[in-house]
Amino acid sequence: MIEMCIDILRDPVSALQKAKKQNSMNRVWIALLESCILIGIGTGIIIAKTGSFTQFALTLAATSAVTVLISVFVISLVVSYILKIITVNLGGKGKYREGLTSVAFSLVPISVGVLVASIFALVPAGIVISLLAAVIGFAAGFSTLYRSVQELFRTDMVVSLVSVSVLILSIFAALYMSVGLTALTQITSLFPVVA
Repeated sequence: MIEMCIDILRDPVSALQKAKKQNSMNRVWIALLESCILIGIGTGIIIAKTGSFTQFALTLAATSAVTVLISVFVISLVVSYILKIITVNLGGKGKYREGLTSVAFSLVPISVGVLVASIFALVPAGIVISLLAAVIGFAAGFSTLYRSVQELFRTDMVVSLVSVSVLILSIFAALYMSVGLTALTQITSLFPVVA
């Protein structure tokens, strides 16, 4: 299982070609689960570092790791569907399988970057290595996402760029709107309506 993720890290294009030829989703689910686990562990390490190593701090770190693992998994499933809608609307040819494969394969380098960054964040002088690991992980992840949309949805690079850009813009717009609505709800609750 781990060697599949190493294949994705070492040569994402050939890993995408293999996934494109196979009808089985096993590799995709394994990549997604491994990525979620690594991100969860990285989060647990960061939470454990901020507290002392008491029973409460370790319980909080474990709970945070599991929560992040489940959240990343569910968010990946939803983002995969949104990516499929966007890319098909822009002229790509594919189904949910292609969207999930794109997201799962692009999460592999991001998750490794998060894990390495969180480990080196424990070391006092490790901030530079931590920053480099995060930058390399996110750069490799986003470039894998662009390439996988191009390969799996059979589009050109411009449609791939636009698809991923629209996806990112949609996510930020939704976050901005939900934070704004939450703030508006909080503000209006301070001033009761007089009938």
